[in-house]
Amino acid sequence: MTLPHKEYMFEVTKDWINANRTEKKSFTRKQIQALGLKWPPEKGWINKICGSLVPMEDAEAFEINKDVYSGYKMTCPIDKAVKFICQRALKLTPEQKARLANAIQI
Repeated sequence: MTLPHKEYMFEVTKDWINANRTEKKSFTRKQIQALGLKWPPEKGWINKICGSLVPMEDAEAFEINKDVYSGYKMTCPIDKAVKFICQRALKLTPEQKARLANAIQI
């Protein structure tokens, strides 16, 4: 495998990595994989990769994928959510039920 010409490479810096964090100040799986790293990344991965050269297209993928998640979403149909809440509510003590009712002003 031949590497792209140096002018098509991008030097990874800490500032660049930190500027491309997600809203939650983390990184997505796709970002890590764009840099050729395995998920989850090893401890100290940022320091290890700084100063290395990556193909420009991988650097662009890292930037673009800060808002692209792996597809796993913590959502569920409303009927399952209501069922879950009702099951939990049945386990509350009378004191807990009163505090909850006051908190949500039923």
